[in-house]
Amino acid sequence: MPETSRMIPVEHDPTVYSIEATSTTSATAPIRLTLLELVMAVGEVSESEDELIASVLYILQDGRVRLAGNFRESRFDPLSD
Repeated sequence: MPETSRMIPVEHDPTVYSIEATSTTSATAPIRLTLLELVMAVGEVSESEDELIASVLYILQDGRVRLAGNFRESRFDPLSD
């Protein structure tokens, strides 16, 4: 007798987690990196170019990282759809 397959319902939780600033992180000075250093570091853990760009913009706009080098005075606009 052939085995029949069964459907098993699986719940999926597409929650996006946000990292909140704590008193220790808000009191520390921003990290100074060149744009290349930041892109290379984020690129190591990004799955796509879009994720890389969005993450770099978020990090810069959040203020935890300040750019050093040629782009230290640059301002970056948020991405729009």
